[in-house]
Amino acid sequence: MGETQSLIIYNIIWALLFVWYYYRSKHFGIGGFLLLLYFSSGLTSIFFHQAYNQVAKVNFKVELGVLLYLQACVFICIYPFLKFSSSLSTISISEKYNHTSIQNFLKLSSPIILFLFLELLYGASQTDPAALAEVYDKYYNKSQEADGVYKLTWIGGKCKMFVDACSYIWPIFLFECLHSKTKLHNLAYIPLLAIACLILTSYVSASRTSVIKVIMYVFIVFYFYKNSINSIILKKIKRISIVSVIILILILILITISRYSVMDTDITIIDWSFLYTGEGVLRFCENIWDLNRNSNGDTCFSFFKELLGFDSFMDNDLRREYYEGYFNIPVHIFYTFIGDFYQDFGRYFTPIVCLLFSFISYHILRSVSRTQTISLIGILCLSLMIFIVAFGFMYYVFKVGITQLHLIINIIVLLFITKK
Repeated sequence: MGETQSLIIYNIIWALLFVWYYYRSKHFGIGGFLLLLYFSSGLTSIFFHQAYNQVAKVNFKVELGVLLYLQACVFICIYPFLKFSSSLSTISISEKYNHTSIQNFLKLSSPIILFLFLELLYGASQTDPAALAEVYDKYYNKSQEADGVYKLTWIGGKCKMFVDACSYIWPIFLFECLHSKTKLHNLAYIPLLAIACLILTSYVSASRTSVIKVIMYVFIVFYFYKNSINSIILKKIKRISIVSVIILILILILITISRYSVMDTDITIIDWSFLYTGEGVLRFCENIWDLNRNSNGDTCFSFFKELLGFDSFMDNDLRREYYEGYFNIPVHIFYTFIGDFYQDFGRYFTPIVCLLFSFISYHILRSVSRTQTISLIGILCLSLMIFIVAFGFMYYVFKVGITQLHLIINIIVLLFITKK
């Protein structure tokens, strides 16, 4: 069977799963979002495959059996979210704690966040939109002193470390402020500025995936709060969100046009843009499936290996350099989150890891569905799990060692604040 036909069958299966899910639940929700996301990714992979085959003369090796393996692993991971999607759409926020600790944390954080926001705002004004492609190359080649790349001051760098370390709780604190009827409501601007800092950092480094990650994660956290926020405030959030999304889309378009303009290729900008959404499926078939060795956890769990006393790579550049030679494939491109698990555990253990992920998320979701309430730590855990599978059509979002450290910090900080 040809590559295109195999991809079409792959997409038909995703479409049928979506129809089955919607017919069964009469509901869109998180489950419909995930199925539609993977269907859209698979669809763009067809266009990406055709464009690179015809113009770049690159013919990806695509087999139906490999696609079905990938699809089965993804489905195992997202199944609990399909089953409990209707229940998730009706939950409310638990009120079993006071807001004093959150208020104190936000007040202490405010000068750090404000300083970083103002510096990044200045940095964004100094960044030439027409030179974002050059900025991207220099930034990720560690040449921040080069012209066109804004370098934070020493204080700004330390402030950025703090904001980045707590990046997964800022959206939770934002919506907790907006949901609250206490004085906490007046502090919503603090986590909002922290989120803005994450966006501005992405802009001054010309990183599109970072912008997408922030948008997606904020959307996921908001989904848990939508039933608990006052209807008047909810309308304001929706209006502001529309404007914000338009601005962020314009930023993405600006970065895309700038980076495309310096490329020497006959591929259209639309087809090239499909690289982000459709590349993972094709690269999994081409490079990952035939691997006969694995990285024993270095790809996705380097920090946890270091924590347990095993040798690993906390430095992402060193990890990439080593494993490009070890696997004899590029490791800086997208392979989907299943492809990253595959690099760690191989063909036979990856489905077991997917079953374990599914088992854990199933039991958390079942507990939340029974009580129809969710705590802040519950929001954090489920948001992170949904984030893994939602962003997973590109890659495993927590594969960098420092990001795994940030996960631990966010959980500890939130547990400490809510228990206080």
